[in-house]
Amino acid sequence: MSGATPPEDIAGRRFTVAFRGYDRSEVDGFLRNLAREQAQLLRRVEDLEALLERIRSRGGADLDQELVAVVDDAISAVRRGRRTVQEGLDREIGEN
Repeated sequence: MSGATPPEDIAGRRFTVAFRGYDRSEVDGFLRNLAREQAQLLRRVEDLEALLERIRSRGGADLDQELVAVVDDAISAVRRGRRTVQEGLDREIGEN
């Protein structure tokens, strides 16, 4: 998953403190939650990609093709979710 911000980078991100800035504990909590979500999404994509590879390696039975389609859809949904998380992070960082 190129382009994904590693969860450790999200959780460890620090911002400059400004006079009228955000509440530091609120931002830190948000980043920790975002890092957990990012890690879960990355693990889920890896799991689904491994499952898809196992299914493809078994051959071309009709059931396998159905499973490939389901797993492909699930991978796409997780990737969309990851992009949404990444966009939220990018917006949050851009506002600071």
